[in-house]
Amino acid sequence: MPKDLHPKLPALAAISDACLERGLSKREGDTNYFGVVATDGSTHRVIACSTGLQYIVQRLYQCVRGDEWRALGYLTSRKGLIGFYERSGRLSEANKPALLGLPEKPEQAWRMITDALVSGAEPPFPAGNTST
Repeated sequence: MPKDLHPKLPALAAISDACLERGLSKREGDTNYFGVVATDGSTHRVIACSTGLQYIVQRLYQCVRGDEWRALGYLTSRKGLIGFYERSGRLSEANKPALLGLPEKPEQAWRMITDALVSGAEPPFPAGNTST
């Protein structure tokens, strides 16, 4: 397919290369997925999906095959994400600042993550230091 028919092709190739260089995965269920935006450091995290269309709340499950991150909720805005945390009883003073610090739309977070990844910059969301 010619590059001009699909404007994301060069970006997707650059993302793949950058993930390989940094030892990151493009698979949303992997522990080392490149799109993690917030985590409690153990069993729950928030990612920007691989297309940037939604925030996904995930929980870590330990399976025979190894650790798997599975979705608990799919949200299309920061407001929806915070509402999900409120309804599930997981919103706290500890995780609220991390969630409020996310862009309103997941595509904005995805763009920030991918731009930093491809340019070699530090991740915009230091996922290991935030709390969900």
